[in-house]
Amino acid sequence: SWKTALKSLSLDGAMSLNLSIRTRLLAISVVAVAVLLLIAALAYFGLKRGSAGLESAITATTAVLNQKQVDMMHDALRADVLFAIVTGPNGSAKDRQTVMSDLSDHVASFETAIAQLQALPLPPPIRDKVDDVVPLLDAYVASAQEIAGLALTSASAARARLPDFMIAFSDLEASMETLGEQIESRGAAVGIAAQRANTVVKYVLIFGAAIAAGALVLVNRSISRSISGPLNEVKRGLGGLADGNLATRIDGADRRDEIGEIATALEVLSDRLKQAKGPEAAVAQGAQ
Repeated sequence: SWKTALKSLSLDGAMSLNLSIRTRLLAISVVAVAVLLLIAALAYFGLKRGSAGLESAITATTAVLNQKQVDMMHDALRADVLFAIVTGPNGSAKDRQTVMSDLSDHVASFETAIAQLQALPLPPPIRDKVDDVVPLLDAYVASAQEIAGLALTSASAARARLPDFMIAFSDLEASMETLGEQIESRGAAVGIAAQRANTVVKYVLIFGAAIAAGALVLVNRSISRSISGPLNEVKRGLGGLADGNLATRIDGADRRDEIGEIATALEVLSDRLKQAKGPEAAVAQGAQ
């Protein structure tokens, strides 16, 4: 039956293999090390999965931040162009300097955000959308710089170019909005996937550790029983000899481990005590 088969595979059945106590204790150490290695492997798996999820989440979050920065600079450049037109060639030197300084700062921030967005390991659909938007962004930046510079020399010429600039602004805004929705959707999906992965890893670690701990307990219990049980039998036999009962049966002499050696020695002792007691009994009977 399956119970018999299971018993034959258990460490209690190691008695039939006559494993030494030292070997059994060594087996406990080996099983303990194996359990620790299993738990370490599960932990490594969890950390690896968590690291991959964290990296994806960081990429998605960085993409969202860069896209928001590009969108803000998109609005900031429009404000710079309008401020340049309002300032015009007759504006104060301070205002004209502020126009060019703000424009330079916003363009630098704009280009940095675009470069960082392009450098991210984005999925193909978002990557394609970014590649489609980048030429529009570059043209928009160039147009903003041109009109702002023109406004400081000829406000009327800059105003004549403003309608086309505003059309480019609106078209780019629509493209940026679509790109932003894709990036935010990707970020939300990555966040959900990371949470699910963390949940899976958590349960794998919990159940793996529980199974490993249970296996270690069973192994320890089985080996302990395979040692303590025979020792108790030898102890019982030794107690009988100590009480003078030379007919006490010493179990375990057929074993080839340390317990078997003790049981064999006790049998020899029992036989010698019987031999020594025989003449004493005959002398006592003759004296009567």
